[in-house]
This record gives sequence, structure tokens and C-alpha cells, in this order.
Amino acid sequence: MGLWGTMLLRTIFDLFLWVLEMGQWHAADEYDGQVREITFRSLCNSPMCPPDTAMTEYQHAVLSPDKEMLVFETVQQAHDVPFGSYFEVFTILHILFYASTFIYA
Repeated sequence: MGLWGTMLLRTIFDLFLWVLEMGQWHAADEYDGQVREITFRSLCNSPMCPPDTAMTEYQHAVLSPDKEMLVFETVQQAHDVPFGSYFEVFTILHILFYASTFIYA
């Protein structure tokens, strides 16, 4: 990727996501693995929303005992949209490691 591609990618990142605070990974009390919290602002294109909204994302990562699968879970919540506290976006990635390659499902 050349200079223009890098600048374009950085501009897109700056427009769509502003990281305000990224917590450190730490051991979870109630889960296996590590957890952290990220707060940021994201653009909102709905007529019922402000131009951008505060978001909180909780991330959880756990590696299987045989070290062949990483489970990465996220939960996102929008704070400035109407009824935003009633809706959460859940994402779960299962990343499988085979030799020197990986596959996610």
C-alpha cells in the first residue's frame, strides 16, 4: 500500500471511529481468558440519532487448552441513540490455528 492508500485508510479510520479510552487486558473474574473495555465515538446515520454516538465495547478473548482455537467475543452498546441501552451488538469469532495458518468462522 502506497502513501496515498495509507493516508486514505487513516482518513477513513478518523472519520468512522474515535477511540477515547482503551483499557488494558486483564484476567476476568467470572470467565476464562482476558477481558478489556473500549470506549469510542462512532458515526450514526439514522435520522433518530445524533451525527455521532458514544459507544462502549467489551472484549473477551480465551485460548483453548490445546492452543488450537481462540474465541474472541465483543459486545457493543450505543449510548446517545434513543433506547440504545436496550440493544447490544454481539460478535463471536472462533479462530482456528493450523500449523502456520489460521481460519476464522
